[in-house]
Amino acid sequence: MLAAMEFRNMNFFARLSLAHAILAAAPFINIIQDAKNTNDQISYERAWSLLEVDRKPAEAMKQFEAVFAAADTTKTTRAKCLVGIARCAEMSGNKSLAAEKYREVLEKYSDVSTAAQEAAARLSTTSTARWISGIQQLSSGQFLDLDTGGIYAEKETPAGSKAEIGFIASGRIDLLVETDDGRAMAACVPWLSDAPWRRLTTDLGRASWIQIVDDPPRPVVRFVTRIAGGGEILPQPANLCCVGRKGTIEVWFDNNPQYKSYRVERREGAHGSFAPAGSINNPPFIDINVHDGKRYGYRLTGLASVGDEGIAGVVQGTTRSAGVTVRTFELKRDKHMIDLLAGEHVIEGGDLTLDQLFGSGDKAAFLDSKRMLVPAAPFDHFRSPYGIKRDPAVHIYPYIEASDAFLVRIDGGGIARCTWENHFAEQRDGEVSLRAVIYPDADAFPPGPKLTIRRDGNRNIISVEAPAGATVDTVAARALIGGEELTTMLPVKDGAASGAASKEDIYEYRASYVDVHGRRSPETVIIDNRLAAKAREGEFEFHYQQGYSIERHSIVPNGEADVVFSSCAGGITCVTLASAGGIINYNEPFRKKDLMGVRATTLFDALRSANPALIKFTEEANADSREGPSDVFLLRTRNGGFAKLVIAERENDAPGGWTKLNVKVKYCYNPAAPIFTEGVSGADGATLEIAGTKFANIVLDKPKGR
Repeated sequence: MLAAMEFRNMNFFARLSLAHAILAAAPFINIIQDAKNTNDQISYERAWSLLEVDRKPAEAMKQFEAVFAAADTTKTTRAKCLVGIARCAEMSGNKSLAAEKYREVLEKYSDVSTAAQEAAARLSTTSTARWISGIQQLSSGQFLDLDTGGIYAEKETPAGSKAEIGFIASGRIDLLVETDDGRAMAACVPWLSDAPWRRLTTDLGRASWIQIVDDPPRPVVRFVTRIAGGGEILPQPANLCCVGRKGTIEVWFDNNPQYKSYRVERREGAHGSFAPAGSINNPPFIDINVHDGKRYGYRLTGLASVGDEGIAGVVQGTTRSAGVTVRTFELKRDKHMIDLLAGEHVIEGGDLTLDQLFGSGDKAAFLDSKRMLVPAAPFDHFRSPYGIKRDPAVHIYPYIEASDAFLVRIDGGGIARCTWENHFAEQRDGEVSLRAVIYPDADAFPPGPKLTIRRDGNRNIISVEAPAGATVDTVAARALIGGEELTTMLPVKDGAASGAASKEDIYEYRASYVDVHGRRSPETVIIDNRLAAKAREGEFEFHYQQGYSIERHSIVPNGEADVVFSSCAGGITCVTLASAGGIINYNEPFRKKDLMGVRATTLFDALRSANPALIKFTEEANADSREGPSDVFLLRTRNGGFAKLVIAERENDAPGGWTKLNVKVKYCYNPAAPIFTEGVSGADGATLEIAGTKFANIVLDKPKGR
């Protein structure tokens, strides 16, 4: 205040003299024109002068801290004040504080290029190992600089350095430098994806490792960059997690003999600044300064005896954290976001909100914590147990179907698997219910217990394996066809549960474990299909975006369906069916053998068996009413059975328009093999005849008409 009064009382010549003095010190001062007012400018300039000219780091640090804390200080000036504080710490011999402030600049102010570049350069001059790491999602036309972790609109950053990764054109990630095998990093950080790690050298000469976790059109890049030092890669603390207790949060991890101690930093919320919270030699770190309903983040860094730092791990939790939790929320369009960890609606922050509803209220768009559209591939529920995959560049749409599963990255770390339902059908502005399976401790769900089934007469023995120290008390059992959705809890004794399986049915078993810290795992599901190995016929009707379970004889959520009416064109003249187990039709082989004039129902009746070893299933197949053979399908069900299908009829008119037009489907299902006529072997599919023509992968009777 006194300095400001003195400045205001100066005459013109005195002010001019001060200006000359400031300019004379310019070689020692970072850019100063961003100071927002006269008071801040004088303090900011004085701080640099005290540091570089007078060599008084303690006094300079106080000036930098005061400017940083001022309410109207700009983001750019704050970033440069942090650099100044770090420089003061270096001059005072406090390298630990200096490194901490430089890292804060890189993590929070990477878009302030001049400050970020100086912070990165000064960190690299230290002899001890230092790392930065993170996960960034790129939009088309953006570039990722691995020296700072910042995202830019141009390959060359404002500071003159060059980015190493670009999302230049939709559908393609460009690696702007040469890369090598980087698989060594896979053992040093938690698993997130099977995508390969690649090693490269940044334009500033630093070693960096990258993993492209999600492909275009919404690519996600995971990176680790060594910003200082050398030597071996020192890993993140393994199995880092939070466990909520009454009034406390415990932070657990696996102790690593490579480290003599661990530095713990804490923040409030998903984006607050990390502040020193202590140092520990062994887990857990116990935080008693916490409040219910609030999330806290923790950053742990292993410290080796020579002073090298390991790759830091970040985790967040609440006083209710206990591994996997399941919560439901009610959402209205354009209302507040939901905090998945706290389990409540919030005005600021949050992880997910409903943006809008489409169609007749059966499609929705959600926004994440960054107000970006949550990516969803229709049929994401078709993550096939048989390895059938979809092309994400083709199958990503800006909406999510009701009942479809989609993943949400929790703000600040963690993952959630969500589904939703509309309470008010046919309404676009109704309230929707969201069910979220939440895991806050990592960005990928861990595996659940291993379940295996052994048949023992009219009973099933379900063996259960869980990690050391974990327990499984019960296994949930139900019969999918005749059980009327009733669930029986089977007690686990000596690593196994026993349940009745006397009826011809499909039996489902679910279980999760609780680990040594009290955290619950995701569920594991296993199926035993006890339906008799014989063909059975049926028929059903469904329309656009509906799913049908052949084994359960009912319309079901798409995530549980054996076949889904995924799309259509020309009304429903052309229909696309999709299947988690895989599906084909016989349009091409019939076209080649001049059978296009044969009616679909005739070919369906003639189809006797198929050889599964010779069939190349795909995720979907197309039918056209103008080409009869294309209406005949063979698919594999979710639980290992096979079915042949034919679109027997197409509806011409329906209330609600083309999206409600039904197709009538006839099917023949065998739970054991693709055999639909007694006395026929699937292996016979290698030699078959229809109208004197041999085929390679199906057996058909001679058509009885056209």
